Amino acid sequence: MEIAVGALSGMVDALPAKLGDLLQQEYTLLSGARGDVGFLQSELGTMNAALLRCESLESPDVQTRAWVGQVRDLAYDIEDWIDLFSHRIDGGGAASPGAAAATSSSSSSGFLSWVRCCVNKVTTLPARHVIATELQELKNRVIELSEQRKRYRFDPPAGHASGRSGAAAVDPRLMALYADSNSLVGLDAPVEKVSEMVMDGDKTELKVVSISGMPGSGKTTLAMAVHRRLKEQNHFRCSAFVSIGQKPDIVGKTLKNILSQIGKGYGGGEDIGRLIGMLRDELKDKRYLIVIDDLWGRTEWSTLKCCFPDDNLGSRIMVTTRNDGLAKECSSNLGESVYKVGLLSEADSRDLFSKRAFGKGDDCPIHLKDLYAIIMERCGGLPLAVYSVAGIFPNKYEIDVERLVRRWIAEGFIADARHASKEETARSYLTDLISRNLIQALHLRHDGTPRSCTLHPVIHDFIVVKSMEENFVTVLDAKQEALSTNNGTVRRLSLQNNVKHDHAVARNDMIKHARSVTVFGHANGVPRLNEMSVLRVLDLEGCKGPVCLDGLCKLILLRYLNLRGTDVSELPAQIGELRCLETLDVRSTKVKELPASIIRLEKLTHLLVGNAKLPSEIRKMNALLTLSCADVCKNTLSVLPELADLANLRELELFYDATEISGYNKEQVSFSSDGFKRLKQLSIQGSLPSVAFVNNSLRKVEVLELKFEKGISDGSNGVSGIEHLPSLKHVFIEFSQKDAGATATIASVRNAAEMVHLNHPDVSVKVDGKTI
Repeated sequence: MEIAVGALSGMVDALPAKLGDLLQQEYTLLSGARGDVGFLQSELGTMNAALLRCESLESPDVQTRAWVGQVRDLAYDIEDWIDLFSHRIDGGGAASPGAAAATSSSSSSGFLSWVRCCVNKVTTLPARHVIATELQELKNRVIELSEQRKRYRFDPPAGHASGRSGAAAVDPRLMALYADSNSLVGLDAPVEKVSEMVMDGDKTELKVVSISGMPGSGKTTLAMAVHRRLKEQNHFRCSAFVSIGQKPDIVGKTLKNILSQIGKGYGGGEDIGRLIGMLRDELKDKRYLIVIDDLWGRTEWSTLKCCFPDDNLGSRIMVTTRNDGLAKECSSNLGESVYKVGLLSEADSRDLFSKRAFGKGDDCPIHLKDLYAIIMERCGGLPLAVYSVAGIFPNKYEIDVERLVRRWIAEGFIADARHASKEETARSYLTDLISRNLIQALHLRHDGTPRSCTLHPVIHDFIVVKSMEENFVTVLDAKQEALSTNNGTVRRLSLQNNVKHDHAVARNDMIKHARSVTVFGHANGVPRLNEMSVLRVLDLEGCKGPVCLDGLCKLILLRYLNLRGTDVSELPAQIGELRCLETLDVRSTKVKELPASIIRLEKLTHLLVGNAKLPSEIRKMNALLTLSCADVCKNTLSVLPELADLANLRELELFYDATEISGYNKEQVSFSSDGFKRLKQLSIQGSLPSVAFVNNSLRKVEVLELKFEKGISDGSNGVSGIEHLPSLKHVFIEFSQKDAGATATIASVRNAAEMVHLNHPDVSVKVDGKTI
């Protein structure tokens, strides 16, 4: 439950502030409506506290889960009501009547503003009646849920501190604690290595060795095997093995457990200071080995490390954790004493599965050979997954990081932070998930950040199952005839449309409240857009076949539109009506030119258009942070002069194909000292032979990427003036083929970086697909 409730509590936590913003705006509400908004604001704050309490329960009962589900649906509906409010009153873009009056500088303009205000009240009266009725319905639902919260307590019953109901779930890691050493697979070398790290030539100072790895990779099994081996070799006078877990009980469980294992009983009391003191006294003047398994947090480690005295007797501590950062912090020698657990080889995976599923014979029956291969691929060398699947017999998609981050923001998962942008916050979340080994990083950039990422298939399946249980997302295969959700309301739809259909796969009556729709495979199963009024994310990247965009411009809350790699050839002329749109991606499509109305998208921050022509007056789009386009505009051969005026542009990707542009300067792309005041990353690729930078140009650019799709056969230098980019830190150059021009350019850039540029930027080079 924790995955979905955590996201839900974050959203509910943000709703009171959104309601507060609504109250501060000068919209005209019907009598009593303002008080209802204030009531919702107050009650939702209390409700969020109850949600956080539910989040702390490991296994909430059916009653609690049902209540959380109702709160989730209510929160979605309230947020939809808030976001639609201003659009239904004034179209989402007009200034409020009060604001117009305040800016008037004369009595005549003030009178006109008063007239407009009166007219607005009359013309929007029907809409305001509908809004007031909806608000009253939301208020009644809040009252009912509040009454339920008072009638039913969500505290765990006595004797069940974890909040579990019924039989306690068995932790699969327990099997590792009591596993027969003869049944272990693929651990001989790791046990030998970690044992050497722990003993470290019998050095006398206290040493901490950490074992890290993704969930289910065998950290507990490895630690127990090492613990058992060293214990049998009589290296230590006393030892203990304790598991912490995500919701630790340091006082009531962990410390008392250690005391018990080292031979010291504990008579009572819960004073942590006394427990630590007793433990230190018992370990004093002894050589000990303590294993702290499944450590999650720094707070718990700060407490635990106080328990272990260093008497220079060669004592050792082992820590297992899925968090790479925490592993380094716990270990000795500034993070050098960390062992990273890898995945099993294919042969070891087969061996482990066979032993678990088929017993001593280890042979897979002939009629199960095909299923056996599928299971092995799905488990992907993850020991716990192999072990679990083998006991009950009943996807690897590469995700672009930029796409993921922008979707998170569009979905509203990323809250505003005081000292960081939403994108910076989102990237920090991703870094944390990678550090915890829940997400695998792929294709690292020059600064070590990933260009893309993926999930291990088993972790992916777990997340999907949990998300669908809580109606956080609905995953629908085209072969399914109906959706199965808790209440029939789909909020997020992932349509995996692998076969061609003549009709939409998902019924529109079930997805009219959908906030995001993502389609993989064929586009003909996409639901009709004009019936999804609260849609925020529409992601059709890579869909095959014709894409119908009828009704697109009615999606007034749409923030993210990804049509990359589809057959779309034209965008609606009225796309400027999507006033909330933040990301538009039409790269690798058949779109030749962007509609002129696009310059009205005042919130658009990421415009990715590939070779489509930009509209005139692109310089007016001051919200743009990222732009990917060809260097050609509707009314001019070069778009650079217009782009130079974009005051907030941070990242620019330019595509060149000079062979198709008659009359264009095919010799050089040149950046002057004017414009691009805040640009930090510049990427240029195409067939243009040379790029030049003059003195004091692009003063904020830190990253420069240049990809030459054709060689420079005359042997001339293709890049000049990088020493004039004062903030430059990283340079990446790629040539599709090696020739005299490529050799001259590489030598020139490296010489400028090493001998001339004051920052001595890093230079990475790739030629014909190979790094040199």
